[in-house]
Amino acid sequence: MRTVTNYYLVNLSLADLFMAVFNCVFNFIYMLYSHWPFGEVYCKMNYFITNITVAASVFTLVAISLDR
Repeated sequence: MRTVTNYYLVNLSLADLFMAVFNCVFNFIYMLYSHWPFGEVYCKMNYFITNITVAASVFTLVAISLDR
């Protein structure tokens, strides 16, 4: 089970999980109420987490396609 492809899939699933847990819920609440109740620090962290998780997902998909 410790193959390169499985490592890529685990990395992709963790990046998507982080996106769902740390970004989607908070942005949904923001869009629902048109107000950011989570503070200025998490507002900045939210954008950073978004960029990191999207980049991790994209680069993992690129690595999977190059490995194939």
